[in-house]
Amino acid sequence: MNIHTRRIPQTPESPFSPSLRGRRPWQSLFTLSFPRTCPERSRRRRESIFLLFTSSFLLSIACEGPRVLLLWSRSRGSILFLLLFLLTFPSPLFAGSVSGWGMNPGEQTENNFILIAAGTGYSIALKSDGSIVGWGANDFGQTTPPTGNNFIAIAAGPHHCLALKSDGAIVGWGWNISGETTSPPGNDYIAVAAGGGYSLALKTDGSIIAWGATGLPPAETDFVAISAGISHCLALKSDGSIVAWGDNFFGQATPPMENDFIAVAAGDWHSLALKSDGSVVGWGRNIFGQASPPLGNDFVSIAAGGFHSLALKSDGAIVGWGRNDSGQAAPPEENCFIAISAGYDHSLALYGINFSDLTVFANQWNQTCSSPAWCRGFDFNKSGQVDFYDLEKFASLWLAGL
Repeated sequence: MNIHTRRIPQTPESPFSPSLRGRRPWQSLFTLSFPRTCPERSRRRRESIFLLFTSSFLLSIACEGPRVLLLWSRSRGSILFLLLFLLTFPSPLFAGSVSGWGMNPGEQTENNFILIAAGTGYSIALKSDGSIVGWGANDFGQTTPPTGNNFIAIAAGPHHCLALKSDGAIVGWGWNISGETTSPPGNDYIAVAAGGGYSLALKTDGSIIAWGATGLPPAETDFVAISAGISHCLALKSDGSIVAWGDNFFGQATPPMENDFIAVAAGDWHSLALKSDGSVVGWGRNIFGQASPPLGNDFVSIAAGGFHSLALKSDGAIVGWGRNDSGQAAPPEENCFIAISAGYDHSLALYGINFSDLTVFANQWNQTCSSPAWCRGFDFNKSGQVDFYDLEKFASLWLAGL
């Protein structure tokens, strides 16, 4: 899963004061990658992406009951109470079930997952209690995760896995032929990525370290997100530009020169990036069209697999393209999803918000609501459709005190 998050400035107007250590696992959804100081011109864009995903999780109640939350949200005061409650007490409201498709993705009937990661023929998922489960191929122990319930992030490579603990330390398991699961010491890590025989980690100071069969990462300290392919790496800088290194035979390590990117995803031999306008660009190997994303500017998350790609749209629907011989690029035709992950020949998605139900309720609310501030029922941009952008707008309005 490629979620790009930013730290909200800790001002009196902001209730969010993210801190990685000591948080319950579900709270790590707000702190997957911390920013460095970035230019003023990009600050609002970065904060909005954080708010988009923060609000989406805060308002996610696993598709079955969006009306319950919305009925409690008729005033700003009740919203404040609700958000503070959810931020204070561990809650399964953020958790959802996992949908899989492609080459034997397996089944998971539980509905308490908060993060997903797809490897080569296997999958892992983080539960709301901070524990990890795995399913699928286990020839190297990759689906036998460590025990415990203090994990806050996960990453799946072709045959090995990484997990970030609540104290900032890293744990690895699975194939270790190149030392890729021999995690470095320390507890100042905030993000992890697993590649082909190597691993990456992002530190609190914005620097990147690597171990296993890979070259040295750039020495800069202004990175905010990382992604690992088979033999190439991507890193997003605080100014919105992308740095890449490693194998470049197909041009996969030659990113565009713009600086308006907000997320990156490295596939086996191709790369994707999400721009601030909601569009997706791709480069690298394109034998199945995996580096040729669809047009549009309503995407909020991206994932790159072996020879296929995925993108999550603002309405909770998923688009897939590239190789599809096992159906890995043919996602379910639903709009209930909040996260995606692409493996070698299978895909995963996490259920969350039912935007269709939210839209119906918003339209019904418009006819009876008497509060000027909230009469649009979360359809804040008056598009007639409730989507991720409305949740972003809601969070922005609430933080501004409107």
